[in-house]
Amino acid sequence: MVIKESEHVNKEGKVFLPYLNEWRFPGYDLSGLLQVMAMVFQEKCPVFARSASNASSAATPSAGSSATSTPTPTPYPSSQPAMPTPYPTGSGATPYPSGGAPYPSAGAMGYNPYMNVPQNTPYPMGAGATPYPSGSGAAPPRPPPVSSQSSVGSGNGSIQSDTIRASVMTAVEERLRARLRERLGTNSAEMASIRTTGDELREGQQKLKKMLEELETQRNSLQTAVEIYSAKKTELAKALSDAGGTDAPPIDEAIDAAYPLHRQIVMNYAKDLACDDLIYALGQSLKKRQITTADYLRRVRDVSREQFIHRATMQKCRRTAGLPI
Repeated sequence: MVIKESEHVNKEGKVFLPYLNEWRFPGYDLSGLLQVMAMVFQEKCPVFARSASNASSAATPSAGSSATSTPTPTPYPSSQPAMPTPYPTGSGATPYPSGGAPYPSAGAMGYNPYMNVPQNTPYPMGAGATPYPSGSGAAPPRPPPVSSQSSVGSGNGSIQSDTIRASVMTAVEERLRARLRERLGTNSAEMASIRTTGDELREGQQKLKKMLEELETQRNSLQTAVEIYSAKKTELAKALSDAGGTDAPPIDEAIDAAYPLHRQIVMNYAKDLACDDLIYALGQSLKKRQITTADYLRRVRDVSREQFIHRATMQKCRRTAGLPI
């Protein structure tokens, strides 16, 4: 597996997510982190695999190419795929060693091995042909012929099986991703609802605590007021019990002025207000037809005359006492 670099994962495998950058413990936890990582990585997978079958299929020729072009055989069998060509590319070089040749000469075999062969290659181009005569025992063993049709057929079979396997794995992966996405969506919605409910409950808890504190404060203040009221009530009861044997003073003598002139002002002011009340009562009686109009006018005239005398006397007394009129 190889790490796939993206905006969420660097080449060292370090993950960058807003969920991690804005981490707050009461609202963020490992379960939420796993859900966010699953939702992000299901869209962009952070890793990918390199299979060896891709490299071998790239090196193996297809059936069409093997049918149209003939591979150039090497004089020796080779197990390494990257073996260099057996002939040098420099000018004047021969494809055989310069020492004693282990191959029979052309005169001994009766034919020229280089007859009807182009100059750009020292070997014939026929499939399965050997560049050396087979009659001499000094020649190296000929490599077994390779059937291009069988190799192509086996390659196609392996490629077809790999394709079917990859398609099946892709279908299963897509189905699992869909189910996982549905499950994660449901779980995410449930977690969001639970978080919202938890926040509301915590907010309600804070409000209840505040209300309880206010009620406790009011209860203490009321208890203090009740204690003060009880003490005052006891004091008043004691004062009433002490003053219960004496006679009550007259109501008119409860409020008295300090000087006779001031007492005269108070008396005239009280009579003036009494005249106003009498005129109002006469008007209500007239509306209810309890008195006639003539009686109403006569009594109002008498009361108004007395009220005028009281007001004139009160103004004269205030002027004498130096009070504002």
